[in-house]
Formats: sequence, structure tokens, C-alpha cells
Amino acid sequence: GDYRKLELWNATTPTLKDREYSTDRFGELTLDAVERHNSSQPMFLYLPWQAVHEPYQAPPCCNKSCGPCDNVLHAMLREADKFIGRLTELLKKKSMYDNTLVVFTSDNGGVGDGNNYPLRGEKHTSWEGAMRTAAFVSGGLVPKTLRGTTSDIRVHIADWYTTLCNLAGVSPSDDSPISPEEVDPYNPNKDIYGEDSYPGVDGIDIWPALVGEDGGVEKSLQSRTLVLSREVLIKGDMKLIVAQPSPAEMVPKTLRNGWRMPNGTWEDYDPAAFPCDAYYHRAHFTPCLFNISSDLEERRNVATQRPEMVREMWRELNVTWLGAFTSRSPPELLGRCSRLCSMKHWWGLGGSGIGPMCGIKTCEREDVSNEEVFMQRFSA
Repeated sequence: GDYRKLELWNATTPTLKDREYSTDRFGELTLDAVERHNSSQPMFLYLPWQAVHEPYQAPPCCNKSCGPCDNVLHAMLREADKFIGRLTELLKKKSMYDNTLVVFTSDNGGVGDGNNYPLRGEKHTSWEGAMRTAAFVSGGLVPKTLRGTTSDIRVHIADWYTTLCNLAGVSPSDDSPISPEEVDPYNPNKDIYGEDSYPGVDGIDIWPALVGEDGGVEKSLQSRTLVLSREVLIKGDMKLIVAQPSPAEMVPKTLRNGWRMPNGTWEDYDPAAFPCDAYYHRAHFTPCLFNISSDLEERRNVATQRPEMVREMWRELNVTWLGAFTSRSPPELLGRCSRLCSMKHWWGLGGSGIGPMCGIKTCEREDVSNEEVFMQRFSA
């Protein structure tokens, strides 16, 4: 949404503060939190910038303190980078930097003004341009001998939770006390978790591999199986793409399945050579298979040469997906859910009326009709 008009929340209530460019707002809040922090105590800080997500809106400093902004995307990134620099200096000032690990990563590839060259595709697709992103680590915790170097180990974003927990000296495990049921390939709609079970934490501690302390971890990272979506599975060097994401879950009406060049133009492709470009037509799928170690740009579909591998990986993808977990909250934890009462509540606090609909204390007491009350299982 709009960088100035999108409703912001402070903890559990909508903020009444005048609309401020979100990068500046989040940046100042971050600096304030670090400034107030007792540096003798541990600190975990999560800062999910809105930048540089669409819509492309120049920061307020453009044509003023930071000069002309001919490239709005670059200006948006520069504004975020300005606060990263200020945060770094503050950590050093408070003598926290030497024992700090900074992780800067993304959740998906670029789209619109973003460019994923030389990778194929863009956000909303199953290609590497959507799923492989750049990341870097910094801070005093990074060994001096590794600063300025690169690593090509394959990391999943879920690995960061496990890694950060271990670095902080706490266990990352969170196994359910009640084990889920076994998946049933003959009953794909079976919910193996019910209301009393949940899956354990995914992810591997990647720190030993990043700093070169344990070659065994690096080997396991490169050879493991990763399910990236309902349509994509990576097993070692091989990547199976069954189709593109379902349009029912996507915003775009069309997808870019080719390669975007540095100048912004697109190189097209032969659909007959890549049948896994299926988007709207989902009655029958023909997967593609790529070796993403030797063919990172996904230009050589080797599915017809490796039919047995395609079958094995497709089966593994389907069976694994039977154990997918949809987050849920039992009714006794949700409390009463009233759409109209909740809207009235948030309006009264200065918000737009869009907010949580369940568990609001004032709505627990209000007598609302059955048409207004509804219980539902929420998905994250």
C-alpha cells in the first residue's frame, strides 16, 4: 500500500500519528529502540522494511536534501540504506556492534522495476528469479577473515530461525507434545494435525557452514531436499517445476516466464520446450527438470532425459505436501468474533475499521446477532 497513507499500527492499536513515509517511520522507531536498550542485555531486532516493495514512491528527501531522484527504486533503497548506516553507527556507539550479527535478506525476487538478471522469471512465478534471492551478513560477529567474501551454499529462509536460536544459546526445537497422524496418499484432504498437534521447526543451523567450521553441514545443505511451493521441489542440484503457482492464489493475470536483461527488455522463450509454464490451464501438468548448479538460468529442461527422476521427485513433492500445516487458532483461544463490532471498535480508536475481529473485550460483552458473529479458523 501507499508509503504514507497505509494504516500503521503501534502494538495493538492503530497509530494516530500523521502519516509519515514508512521507511523513515520504521527507521526512527528502530533507532529509538536501540538507543533505549540496555546494552548489557541481549537484543533481537526484526525490521521488515516496506521498501522497496511496490508502489514505487520517492522518499520525501527527493529534490531536497538528497537531491534529484531520477530512479525512484534506487532512491527508495538509498533511504533504507541511510537508516542501516545510522543503525550501524549507533550499535558501535553503544559498544554492541562487536557482538552483533546483522542479517539482510529478502523473501522473494523482484517484479515491476525490480530486475533479477541473470535469473529467469520474477516474483509470482516458480523460476529462480522468484525464489532465489540475495542476502548478506555483517556485524562484528562475522570473522574478520570472511568479511568481504561470498558463499554459494544453498540456504532456506527458515534456516535463519534455527541459526539465530543456536547463536543466542537457546534451543530452536518446538516439537508438538502430541504427534501428528501419518499422511495418507489415498486421502489427500486428511488433516493430520487436528487441533492438538503441529509440525516441528524446519531449518538447519547454517552458521558452521557459513564460517567454514563444519564441512559436513555444508555438504548436507547442498544435498538436502527443499519443498519451495506446491509446484517446486529441489533435491540436491536438481529442481523440479510442475507448474506455475495457482492463479487463485496470485494477483497477476499474466506471468513473465522469460529472462529480463539488464536494460529491462525481456528475452522470450519457446513454450513447447518448457511446458511447466502452465498457469491458468491446470487439468494436466508436464513438469520441467533443471540442474540449477550447472544451469542456474533454467535454460535446459532435462525432464525427457531423466523421466525416472521426474517421477520420483514429483511423488516426493506430492507426499510431502500432504503434511503441509495451515495455522489455526482453536475457538476457545480466539474468543468471540464479530465483524461489525470490531469495525466499530477500531473506528473508535481512529483506525479505518480494518483490524482483528476476534477476542476484542468490548465485543465479548456486546449482544450481537448470529448474522454478525462468525467463528472461523484463521490462516497466516
